[in-house]
Amino acid sequence: MDSLLSGILGGNRTLNPMNTFDVIVAGLGAMGSATLYQLSKSGRKVLGIDRFDPPHEFGSTHGETRLTRSSIGEGEEFVPLVLRSNEIWKELSAATGRELHRRTGGLIFTEGGGGSVLHGKDILAETIRIADKFGIRHDVLESEDLRKRFPDLKFGSGARGYFEYESGYLNPELCVQTNIEQARRSGADVKTGETIVSIDQGNGRTGVTVITDKGRYECGRLVLSTGAWIKKLLGESAASDRFRIFRQVMYWFNAEADYSEEHFPVYIRAGDNERSSYYGFPSVDGSRSIKVGLEQFEDESDPDNVNREVSVDDADAAFELVSQNFRIRREGARSKTCLYTVTEDFGFVIDFLPGTENVLVVSPCSGHGFKHSAGIGLLAKQVASGEEPFADTASFRFSVS
Repeated sequence: MDSLLSGILGGNRTLNPMNTFDVIVAGLGAMGSATLYQLSKSGRKVLGIDRFDPPHEFGSTHGETRLTRSSIGEGEEFVPLVLRSNEIWKELSAATGRELHRRTGGLIFTEGGGGSVLHGKDILAETIRIADKFGIRHDVLESEDLRKRFPDLKFGSGARGYFEYESGYLNPELCVQTNIEQARRSGADVKTGETIVSIDQGNGRTGVTVITDKGRYECGRLVLSTGAWIKKLLGESAASDRFRIFRQVMYWFNAEADYSEEHFPVYIRAGDNERSSYYGFPSVDGSRSIKVGLEQFEDESDPDNVNREVSVDDADAAFELVSQNFRIRREGARSKTCLYTVTEDFGFVIDFLPGTENVLVVSPCSGHGFKHSAGIGLLAKQVASGEEPFADTASFRFSVS
């Protein structure tokens, strides 16, 4: 697959002032919409482009809820991102009157006797360690504590848990919609339903030309936040090799107990491998169903040719796993697919494309990025603008393995 990125096209390019911007943001999902919002407040002339009409169901940013937690067992480098994100969600909620972030508390539990694996880490041990380091309010729960506090869950004999008081969930579609609307209010231009055909990055230091199926746009810097489509934009390059795309499935199972958000938290069940782990949400907005997300990192996908159907066998296997802990029914279950863009270390990339100073890659977030997206938008704005970033970006560079 050839890259859509190219070198100098040659010749003199005639610039149309109406199509010339300080920064263009390509891809307006979680990270792109947040970046566009932050850039729009800076007084710069900015454009956001998306091949769809976000929020939509084709990428990684949909499905009614996204879990947020402050102690990030995947690594303490993520904590400043989520803490700043929580502040930004609060600011956006106050400005718009929309409830973007709900706090329910959050539970991480293991079955005991096995591991605690999520995103390549011992998620329970690391979460407790990081919570202690950052002073995040939490309880460590032994087996009997878990049974007393959560009587409608089924736990193994050696179960152990972590409860975080400030955890909860975000509404991903509403967050993206709000970012884009607020960016427009601040003067950003937004083009949806436009597919990027090619990108001329000049000599890596001068202006960038973005050509879509509907227009041609010039900018000083380009932010690539296209999620699962990043590999197609980068083509067969070393940078592209860092990312893999995986189809994931979310299920909604009808509950036989009261798992309403008034009485029950968001949760992660950490098993002894990635396949035996899952995450999920209480019954929200008066529903009687719980949403559960399972993850797999073996079978890669093409974002333009994703199987959106979920087989009966897959749904049955998900039910068998989740019903080990939850009182649920198989009948009436529904499902949706989404995409993860995953690095080899389950980390993030917020860095200029190697060899350039004008193409900033922002978005491959390994399945745990939405909670950080508001902060990442601010961080991307600062990096793209040459400002001092509020968080250390060393862990988010292409060279990190």
